[in-house]
Amino acid sequence: MVQLEEDTAQTDAAKRTSDVELNLLSESRLDISEKQRAQKINKNMEEDERVNTKKEIDAYEREMMLTEDVRCGFWIFKGACFQRFATQTTYVLLYGLVGCVFSMTYAYFNGTLTTIEKRFKIPSKNTGIIAIGNNISQMTVSAALSYYAGKGHRPRWI
Repeated sequence: MVQLEEDTAQTDAAKRTSDVELNLLSESRLDISEKQRAQKINKNMEEDERVNTKKEIDAYEREMMLTEDVRCGFWIFKGACFQRFATQTTYVLLYGLVGCVFSMTYAYFNGTLTTIEKRFKIPSKNTGIIAIGNNISQMTVSAALSYYAGKGHRPRWI
């Protein structure tokens, strides 16, 4: 009899434990589903913001004033034969080439500056001022160019 009461108590305790575990499991499932719903809502909001931003950009582009001549090129190099070079690949190649030329010019300038310093016995202080002047002039031209390019037709400036 005592054994039967102990078995009944153990089964009741096991049932209570399994009920508690079942409740915890269902609550965690609810938490997960709520998190998933919140993530879906956030994702939908982000998509709506992207769509709105794209619509605003499209509207802005439609309102932009375009000049009559939108061909690529400069000076006399705007002919129809040059328009086949109006691609992203050509732009990247020319941009890289200009960067290499500027780098070579800078290296040549520094190399000749030290040679001139030794040959004419110019103090290092003076050559340092010349080098700094070169850098400051480049920064000034860059600032002025970016200011005027921002007000004008950017693709043409580029």
